[in-house]
Amino acid sequence: MEKLNFNQTTKTHRKADLLSLLVSLCDKLFAVVYFAYIFPLFWQQICCTIDFCNAHVNYLFARCLTLKYE
Repeated sequence: MEKLNFNQTTKTHRKADLLSLLVSLCDKLFAVVYFAYIFPLFWQQICCTIDFCNAHVNYLFARCLTLKYE
């Protein structure tokens, strides 16, 4: 009986180690995909929004100045 319990415990530990390894690999894969594909898209979106806002603010500021001095 002792040997059976030892084998079952070893199999359980192996399954846990494999599951841990799989989770670790999935985390690393997600990190690679995130920084390679997803993050640049968000960054581009943020930059475009900021550029659009800056251009709009500059236009409004210039428009206000021209109205003020007309």
